[in-house]
Amino acid sequence: MKPTFFVIGAAKAGTTTFCHLLGQHPEIFFSPKKELHFFSFDETYARGIDWYESNFEGARETQQIGEGSTTYTASSTFPDAARRLAEYAPNARLIYLVRNPLERIASTWLQLRNLRSVNPFETVGVKELPSAFRVDVDFNRAVRLQAESLVDSTNYMKEIAMYREFFPDEQILVGTFEELRSDPRAFLQRCFEFLTVDSTHQLANYSVHMNRTSDRRLARGFLYRFWSTPARRKLYTTVTSALPQFVRDSFSGLLTTPAAEQLPEWDPATRAWVLARLGEDTARFLNYYGYPPETWNLETDA
Repeated sequence: MKPTFFVIGAAKAGTTTFCHLLGQHPEIFFSPKKELHFFSFDETYARGIDWYESNFEGARETQQIGEGSTTYTASSTFPDAARRLAEYAPNARLIYLVRNPLERIASTWLQLRNLRSVNPFETVGVKELPSAFRVDVDFNRAVRLQAESLVDSTNYMKEIAMYREFFPDEQILVGTFEELRSDPRAFLQRCFEFLTVDSTHQLANYSVHMNRTSDRRLARGFLYRFWSTPARRKLYTTVTSALPQFVRDSFSGLLTTPAAEQLPEWDPATRAWVLARLGEDTARFLNYYGYPPETWNLETDA
C-alpha cells in the first residue's frame, strides 16, 4: 500500500505522541514503525519502493495511510528528502509540527545526548549515524559546532519552503507543539478534517505523552566522550551485553544520570547567536501561517 500522508517533522515537536494519536482513528492506518526515513538516507532509499510499501501491509484501501519521519525536514543533512517524497507521492498531504525554537534546540540536544547502545537508524539500513547527529557534550558548544542538526533544521520557513516547491499550500497543514499540548482534542479534530476522515470521532485518551525528556537517562560526560567512535561503542556493547541484567542495571546508575539533571542552560552569547540566525525566519513563518508574533517569546523563553 502507498501512503497518502506524511508527518514530516519537526524533531522534538511532539511528533511521536501526535502520530500515536492519529493512529487511534479507525479511518487512519499509521506504519507500525513510526519513522522509516525512507526519503532521507541514501542507504534506506536504495532498499526500494517494494520494501518501503511493505511497511503498510494491513492497511485498507479506504483508510488514510501515513508515516512520520522527522529527518524529512532536516534539509542541511538530507537535501534530497523533499524532492524524493514529492516524486513518489505528489498528491499526498503533509503535516508539519513545530515548536518554540529555543526549546526545540535544547530538547534535540538532550535526545542526541541520550545514551544509545545501537545506532537508532540501523533498523532502516543505516550503518553509521551521520556526524551531524553526534553532538558535543557541552550544550552551548554543541549549538555552534552542530548547528546543522540543532539550529538549521529549526529554520522552519526554510524547511517548509523545500516542500512548497512541490506541494500547494492546501496539501500542507502546519501546527505547533504548544497547540497539541494545550488542547489535543481540538488540534486532532483539525488534523482529521485535513485528512478527510471523520472529524467527530473521539479518541479514548488524549493525554498520552510519549518520548518525554523526563523519561531519559543520559551518559555521563566521560562515557559520552568514550563513545565518540563506532569501534568504542561496539566494544562497549559487546562487553555490557555479556553481563547479567542485574549487573547492567547497577552500572546504569553509575554511568548515566536522569536527563532532568542535565537540562541545558543557554549562555547569553550563544542565545544571541542563535536568535540572529532564526529571528527573521521565525517571524516570517509565524506570519505566513497565521500565528501572532508573540506565539514564542524568544528573548525570554530560553
